Amino acid sequence: MPKKTDETFWRHFKSTELFSSLRAVFLMLFAADTFHFSVWRTGFLIFGYGFCESVEQWRDYRVQKRRDEMKQKAKDDVCDDVLYGWEWDKENPEVEIKNGLERPALAYENHVMLFRIADLLRRMP
Repeated sequence: MPKKTDETFWRHFKSTELFSSLRAVFLMLFAADTFHFSVWRTGFLIFGYGFCESVEQWRDYRVQKRRDEMKQKAKDDVCDDVLYGWEWDKENPEVEIKNGLERPALAYENHVMLFRIADLLRRMP
């Protein structure tokens, strides 16, 4: 079974950009006929265009993938900051402290709910 990232790449590759690419090839063939280019020169021109187009699509795919990874990492960092590192205050047991910040201490049931909500937020696209 292909990976999800592979499916995303091929879906991106099969999009309307392919039709604009075909229009560009048609215009190149028309221009090559107009300027009386040889078959080899025309073939090289079309091959070069196809190569550049595929490199550009690959680069766009990598940039989008990197953005998605950064967005997911930011979500994970926020959830981890809210969930972990809080300690009970020894003077006031109804308060949790972390890096000088205080929040009301959560009961066990609320901790379970907090972890479930954080898990749901992490799964969201």
